[in-house]
Amino acid sequence: MERKLILLLFLFHHQNNCLRCNLCILNQENQKLTNV
Repeated sequence: MERKLILLLFLFHHQNNCLRCNLCILNQENQKLTNV
């Protein structure tokens, strides 16, 4: 049971990091577009 919880937390955390990275990439692309 605890192992499953840890795994779920890890997956959730990983997904959050991926979302954050994607948002950062999107922001960088937008800045490039506006700088041109």
